[in-house]
Amino acid sequence: MDYLQIIDTTKDDYIKPHIIQHFKSLEGEGGNNAVGITTLFLRLNKCNCSCHFCDTSFSIKGEDKYNLVRADTEELVSFLLENYNEEDRKHIHSCSITGGEPLLHLDSFPAIFDRIQEAFPGIDQIIIETNGNLLYQQENAVKLLKIAAKYSDKLKLTLSISPKLNGRISYANKVQDDKILDIYNTVFKNYRDYLSCIIEIQVKFVHSPELQPTNERLMNLIINERYVWPRTKILVMPFTPSLKHPEFDRVWKESKDEAAKYALKNYLRYSPRIHIDRGME
Repeated sequence: MDYLQIIDTTKDDYIKPHIIQHFKSLEGEGGNNAVGITTLFLRLNKCNCSCHFCDTSFSIKGEDKYNLVRADTEELVSFLLENYNEEDRKHIHSCSITGGEPLLHLDSFPAIFDRIQEAFPGIDQIIIETNGNLLYQQENAVKLLKIAAKYSDKLKLTLSISPKLNGRISYANKVQDDKILDIYNTVFKNYRDYLSCIIEIQVKFVHSPELQPTNERLMNLIINERYVWPRTKILVMPFTPSLKHPEFDRVWKESKDEAAKYALKNYLRYSPRIHIDRGME
């Protein structure tokens, strides 16, 4: 499956990891019991998907014009010290690494983790926001396991997987639904077999009538095979209407109500997306 190839970081055209966006906010979508916690968010460049619904489409291609600072060098330490004050560095204990697709920069994780902890000594949890599909490769799962083991006395790592069942792999033909399901079957099998002993996980699904049939196929697979257990590690999130929607408040409330009811009915976990609810995106 060439569209899920392991990234060769030794090639001259390999896009080096850069921070393209950063901010502190309340964690709104989970993590290891991190909802509501003030969190440092670092967005990395480049993605292996190009979903039409992406809310950060500028991150997909990894264009130089969006790069703020190299993420795997001492430049990141200086950058964070310049942009966050002593109180931030003292009281923030959680960091969310998002993208783009962070696992494209898996080889750079040790250097990135070291730089984050150098600037924010109190950070003891890192949440990796990922589409997860690169964990289809056993080699990547094993590599992440070794990294987690190296940092196990310093950091609690959480994989926050948002499966892109309705998305598109970048620069490839549209992948059929059954093939996507096969890919994620292997992703979660690799998580269970290699990573579950040391890395926490949550799986996030946006709930809507249109997405429900596709989402439920993967949810049922995960639950039936006990790839992720207990099932409360499967999060259901409300679909977010456009902020320009003329009746945003009404539609947003209805979306939250429906997602909460669905989570309750199916014994899953409801994620309120409080960063959107409180206008803190």
